[in-house]
Amino acid sequence: MRTANRSIKSNYFAIAIGFNYLHAMDARSLECFSEIAARGSFRLAAKTLGLSQPALTARVQRLEDELGFALFERSVRGALLTERGRLFLPYARQSVDALARTRAAVAPIRDGGEGRLRVGYTPIAALSYAPPLVQAFRAAHPRVLLDLKEMTSEPIEAALAEGDLDAGILHPPVRAEGLSLQRLRSAGLLVVMPKSDPLATRASADLGELADRAFVLVARRIGPYVFDRIISDCLAAGFHPRIVQEVETSISVLGMVAAGMGLGLVVAPLAQFKHPDLAFVEPTGLSYRLEFSLAWRSGSGNPQVEALRSAASARFD
Repeated sequence: MRTANRSIKSNYFAIAIGFNYLHAMDARSLECFSEIAARGSFRLAAKTLGLSQPALTARVQRLEDELGFALFERSVRGALLTERGRLFLPYARQSVDALARTRAAVAPIRDGGEGRLRVGYTPIAALSYAPPLVQAFRAAHPRVLLDLKEMTSEPIEAALAEGDLDAGILHPPVRAEGLSLQRLRSAGLLVVMPKSDPLATRASADLGELADRAFVLVARRIGPYVFDRIISDCLAAGFHPRIVQEVETSISVLGMVAAGMGLGLVVAPLAQFKHPDLAFVEPTGLSYRLEFSLAWRSGSGNPQVEALRSAASARFD
């Protein structure tokens, strides 16, 4: 009896030492072994695991061949663990549990639920469509670290192309090669003017009525495409705008107009920011609309970018 106990203990320690190689085994076979041990029946275990009984038996036999000892004894009471099988069971379960934890951890990584996402956004996007997108993404993926940077469209393009950003909210068209775009929204422009202006009480004003006014515009170097489209529409209305001040952002346009420097043209969502000295009037004859798009490197395969795209589709489609 003592000799038998020493033999069992010897096998116990051999199994313990060999635990590191369990992960190299067929994980499904270990799962099958654990389920049979829990059910006490090959038939019930096969039903639970969605396998045929012959397939389950074959897996257990392969596992026994690899281990070098029998795991079960068949009897009228079902599948009974051998002594070596009983000693091996905790290690098999530990390996199965570890695999289950690994699968659970991999799922959010695969689906973009963990990691870090670097996103650039334009100042106008920060005051309009970026906040709801960021809010939707964070609600769906709270464990992703968002690194947000305010930039203008061209620097966002460059940062995406160079790999310094993962995604960006910008204004097409884009010049950098290798970028993909997902449209979010477009917004028209409004004339912003002091409330003391004679046109301030009207809902709209023809663009030609502004021919003799002073303008405050965002500098062309900040947004050349937008600037050129505004000038083109003004020329089509019969005048070239008299620009008395160029500024860096649309918020600065609002400030300069409030200071009495002239009229401005700003994207429509900025009208939500009420100012006691400002009025917003729709310009008829101004055809340009500012596009807002999500941009990323084509073929990047970044799961966080895919998750952001999904959030954008859910929020803006």
